[in-house]
Amino acid sequence: MTNIFNRLQEHLNSVYPDINDYFFLALQGSQNYGISDTESDIDTKALTIPSFKDIVKNSKPQNKVFMMENEEHCDLKDMREYFKIMRKSNINFVEVIFTKYALVNSKYKEEYDYLINNNERIARLNPSRAVKCMAGMAREKFHALCHEYPSRMYYIETFGFDPKQLSHLVRIEYFTEQYINGASYKDCIYPRDEETRELLLLTKRNALGLTKEQAESIAADTLANIEKMANDFVAKSPDKENRIASDILDEVLYYVMRKAVKEELT
Repeated sequence: MTNIFNRLQEHLNSVYPDINDYFFLALQGSQNYGISDTESDIDTKALTIPSFKDIVKNSKPQNKVFMMENEEHCDLKDMREYFKIMRKSNINFVEVIFTKYALVNSKYKEEYDYLINNNERIARLNPSRAVKCMAGMAREKFHALCHEYPSRMYYIETFGFDPKQLSHLVRIEYFTEQYINGASYKDCIYPRDEETRELLLLTKRNALGLTKEQAESIAADTLANIEKMANDFVAKSPDKENRIASDILDEVLYYVMRKAVKEELT
């Protein structure tokens, strides 16, 4: 755990020249899901705060991927835009308010605690939209299974497919089923049972020795199940925001921005 926090601090030190201010920097990815190993990178997301000048000039919100020397990365994103995406219930963005690994700007500790204490409520801001997003992510992973991305060519050439994409698909299937059945979002992200986590990690490294044909068959079945679950759920769930959860995001954004602008002007 100490090593992860040290790496987060290295990320923060590296990106700080590129940002005006920040709300918090958090771990993203496999460590949050319980499926990391010695090959897993430490990747992060940083919620940045614009300067008063940027606000007045209506400058384009920050949205940048900062690459570290060791090829790890930190996604820098203006917190105004970040909160908009959290409202869309994108798993990859909501997960940061559930991670155990975050560096919080002490100036905004009160707002951060308020956000984290309401993370389960925010995660269900709009369940219908959340499940639609899960199905959309699953389709992306399915289409990426055999796609020849330069960074994934080793796996395509070795196995004929990318095991990481298959692992994502299986994880999203688990996530979707648990979410629909009312499990806590925390347990959707990080499976409680070791057997599930082990299966996801074995799939991620293709330790099961799957062929391309076997992987494609599993992927197709998994996607079909996810889409069925999503369609059934959406059919009986209104596309409506939880007003309390929406207000919480508005309040956190307002008070963080107010503090930042006040400090800058004084």
